[in-house]
Amino acid sequence: MRLFEIESGGPENVGCTERYIRNYEKTLRDEYKGIDADTLIDFFLTEKDKSSTLFFDYETDSDNRFIQCFWADPISSRAYTALGDVVVFDTTYNTNKYGMIFVTFVRVNHHHQAIVFGCGFLSNEKADSFVWFPNKF
Repeated sequence: MRLFEIESGGPENVGCTERYIRNYEKTLRDEYKGIDADTLIDFFLTEKDKSSTLFFDYETDSDNRFIQCFWADPISSRAYTALGDVVVFDTTYNTNKYGMIFVTFVRVNHHHQAIVFGCGFLSNEKADSFVWFPNKF
């Protein structure tokens, strides 16, 4: 808001209040709510059309809600072929605003660099999720 005030020559010239802007942001969030998973799926399907070696899979629940996904790009797949003797399944990263857990399959190479073999999101830490995800890997 301060930037608007500076650019317009004072708060009286802005034409709206900070509350108006916050309400508008909430309206935009509400309009786009529920399409994030569709956007992610569309993105990976488009990328898969560009590269047949990209792997992407996902699952929805009985209410058609997005519950988990996994992806591995061609570079990650090649890295796994060359360096896949030791793999760490890491679910310690924080959840995102949707409450989904970010999961990675990684290895540290001889240069102490993390090499990502694949990653995805899980909606819970139930046994079924921990069976599904490594099977996709």
